[in-house]
Amino acid sequence: SSSGYATTDTGSTISSSTGYQYFQYRTILTSSDEAVSANFTAVTLDYTSNSAPSTPSLDLPADTATGQILSPVLKTTTTDSDSDYLRYKIQLCTDLAMTENCQTFDQTSSQTGWSGQNAGAETAYTSGTQGVYTIQTPLSFGTTYYWRSYAIDPAGSNTWSSTQGTPYSFTTLISQASTCVVHESTDDSSLTVEWTDTSSTEAGYEVQRSVNGGAYSLLQDLPANSTSHADTTVSQGNTYQYKIASYNTGPVYSEWCYTPPSQALSLEEGTFTLDGLQLEGIRLD
Repeated sequence: SSSGYATTDTGSTISSSTGYQYFQYRTILTSSDEAVSANFTAVTLDYTSNSAPSTPSLDLPADTATGQILSPVLKTTTTDSDSDYLRYKIQLCTDLAMTENCQTFDQTSSQTGWSGQNAGAETAYTSGTQGVYTIQTPLSFGTTYYWRSYAIDPAGSNTWSSTQGTPYSFTTLISQASTCVVHESTDDSSLTVEWTDTSSTEAGYEVQRSVNGGAYSLLQDLPANSTSHADTTVSQGNTYQYKIASYNTGPVYSEWCYTPPSQALSLEEGTFTLDGLQLEGIRLD
């Protein structure tokens, strides 16, 4: 303090709980400031400083990742040079400037969604341990999100780290087709796949087909808002199954909608007989 001096006995230690303080020292012979000693007998100064954590890395999802589920897991890691335990904060927005539709997941405020804590009574992470956060409220279909992270060392400087210079981005998958079924034509010439269009952001639909339980392959690309496709390339004696996905630019695909295994249809020709029929007629004279 500039207004006075602390008076201590010989050999005592003056310490401060606050870092980055400036101290001045002098010795006096009496309680009066007039008699100042010419020099110290011995002075030992022990300075201790503490640094904020390093800028975290963004581990998952990878930058520009596509087709992410609506409740993705976000992973970030950093270290503290003083080996203090850490808590993380993640910011998620829908623009690169990090100003629109932003959400903040701050571990110093709530542990909900965070997992893998191994320090601070399981409310923090040791230095170098990856912070893991799972999105609690599902994100929107077919949307690009930007994210960045910070770290703080509550047992050290208690200061937030720097964050990434450029946020990472990822794009969620788009809404998938639903209620996928297949119908056989009355003349056995085609199979028609039908589904419910539940997406408002798709650029189109992709239909794939499996023949006799084999691998799926592209059957048809269809425009947005399609709800059916007639497969006229089927042939007698084969069994067919289908799957449908919506997609948008990228392309970013939705999850696949499969026709039920019970509807794996096979086109067959054959004959049949009628047994036990009693035919009656009327004679007209």
